[in-house]
Amino acid sequence: MQATIYYTAWMVALLAAVAVLSVAITRHKRRIDRRRQQAIRMLRALTLYGDWVSAQRLVALPQGTNPAAEAALVEASALGGDAFPELAGEMAGLLAMHEKLVAFLRAQQLLWRHDPGNWLKSDHDRQFMALWRLHRAALQVLEEKLQAVVAVRHRGTAGRRQSTYA
Repeated sequence: MQATIYYTAWMVALLAAVAVLSVAITRHKRRIDRRRQQAIRMLRALTLYGDWVSAQRLVALPQGTNPAAEAALVEASALGGDAFPELAGEMAGLLAMHEKLVAFLRAQQLLWRHDPGNWLKSDHDRQFMALWRLHRAALQVLEEKLQAVVAVRHRGTAGRRQSTYA
């Protein structure tokens, strides 16, 4: 009788340990899956935003802002701040480059409206391409670090060839 109680107690303890371990593994897997899904959403938002920036190279007079691109950048920023605090520096770098780029585009629009002759002489293409390259590098760093953090492969804007003019 004593041996039966002893073995039963061990069996109950082992089953309890297996249950606790199963709960821990399930929570860990759910957390990893949630981060992976958030990373995929963030990469999609960054791709949409990056496509708008790349499209600015191909138009005669670049736009200052685009609501869809702004929304994608806000979504990526929110996802990055909530789910990936380790990428805060890279996201801040991208946001800073975005502000520089938008300020340049707005200044070019104003110059074009008020003085088209000086706008043509301002070498706006070279200035834009320099800003675009810096922006593309900041976006690529953010995408690569995000992919490394959650081990997600995504074909983002930085790796694609947008046109033959870059």
